[in-house]
Amino acid sequence: MGIVSQKNGEEKKFLDLGINDLLYKPFTYSDVFGKIVDIVRKDETQKQLQIIMDNITAGVLLVDVGETFRCLYVNKGFLNFCVYDEEKYAQNVQSDISNYIFFDDETFVRNQLLQSVRDNKPFSFDFRTTIKKNEVKWFYAQGTPIKDDETTDSKVLVLLTDITKLKSAEEELGRTSSELSMIIKNLNCGIAIFLLDEDLELLYGNGTLSKLMGFKNNEIHNLSSETLSECIYEEDFEKFKKYIKEASQEKKSTPEIDIRFIKGNATINWVRLNAERMSEYSDKTLVYGIFLEINERKAQEEHTQKTTEELTYRTNHDLLTRIFNKAAFCNATHTMLKVYPQKKFILTIWNIEQFKIINDLLGIKTGDKILQIIANRLANTLSG
Repeated sequence: MGIVSQKNGEEKKFLDLGINDLLYKPFTYSDVFGKIVDIVRKDETQKQLQIIMDNITAGVLLVDVGETFRCLYVNKGFLNFCVYDEEKYAQNVQSDISNYIFFDDETFVRNQLLQSVRDNKPFSFDFRTTIKKNEVKWFYAQGTPIKDDETTDSKVLVLLTDITKLKSAEEELGRTSSELSMIIKNLNCGIAIFLLDEDLELLYGNGTLSKLMGFKNNEIHNLSSETLSECIYEEDFEKFKKYIKEASQEKKSTPEIDIRFIKGNATINWVRLNAERMSEYSDKTLVYGIFLEINERKAQEEHTQKTTEELTYRTNHDLLTRIFNKAAFCNATHTMLKVYPQKKFILTIWNIEQFKIINDLLGIKTGDKILQIIANRLANTLSG
């Protein structure tokens, strides 16, 4: 759409935007306001103004910011927002724009428009209306003051865009964010976000992680690498740093690792860490980690390992003398000969004759002690 006005024999183009541009592109002062304001100031261009206004789907108002805040002009786009025809509009909004502004926002809107007139600067803000069957709608208002050189009256030209759906989406996103925040705070696993810059830094940790690390805070923020080293078992800290660095690499899958937190002066908390690089939000490298407390699992693993070792020992050793039994000795000898085929070995067999006499005369306990002494001396001789 192109509107042209004659001025001193020269053509002047006020608006050169297509309808689609008006519908889908943000209204800017250079594209719309300056041109419309120029039209408003000229009585001879009212017809061109009307053509423009009728083709803009956004609401357009010309408001006198005097004592009553009268609407001097509204376009069809505004009437469509209100679900009004011109007659109904005249009946319902005869003088004051406060008739359709949400009551909580009335003072705010007035102050914004008055401030714009006082400063002679453009304005933009969001506000609510109740113009459609008491239904609350959100509008984005942007505009500029228009000074009348002949009178002291001040006017503002306002363009309104319906942003109700956008506000609803923002509110839903806000509710979702609050719910997610609540979930994260109450998860039974630790959640952390790490920053890898010059050094490793813990930007955020939820309440569960705070407890696992021995802090009393509900959440933890901005822990330096030095502070982290005081919270992680010394033997595990370098492994932890290496793991986070590997997790920060793009498209690299890292298996989980087990580390120990030092809680207080002596208590150790075993945790299983799974970390992954976060999506790029800036030029910083961020890694999120999930910490699962595994104290009971580790205790069970240690118990199982001890039990297995105990059973293996009992299977291969004589419990009295703590040396290999016959079967284990034969297996060990066979393995040694297989591993070292070029070496020569001496096999010595000891047989204590008539040991039963010692048991009968001195008792079984004494006999067992004698066997233990013999076994210890034999083991020391071979090892030494």
